[in-house]
Amino acid sequence: MVKHFCNDPVACEHDLNESISGFEKSKLPRMEALREIVRKKSAMEVEGALVDMQTANAIVKVYDAISETNKENFLTKSIGEMGRIAWKLL
Repeated sequence: MVKHFCNDPVACEHDLNESISGFEKSKLPRMEALREIVRKKSAMEVEGALVDMQTANAIVKVYDAISETNKENFLTKSIGEMGRIAWKLL
């Protein structure tokens, strides 16, 4: 993560919003969007969360490895929670 130091909180907030808004917003279903991130080796906003390639790859690997019952449960989680679970399991 890149640290950005700024003396003006308002300007920093604006800069951060500008940099996040530069990423493509996915209109695909959740798992397809994550697979697209891995395929493009990029980052993308999925359901309001910015997801990087490594996190997307971790989520996809866990999703592909779990049973159908667990897949249904896994998909009910938010993107952030899916990422935390994936990183704990890998």
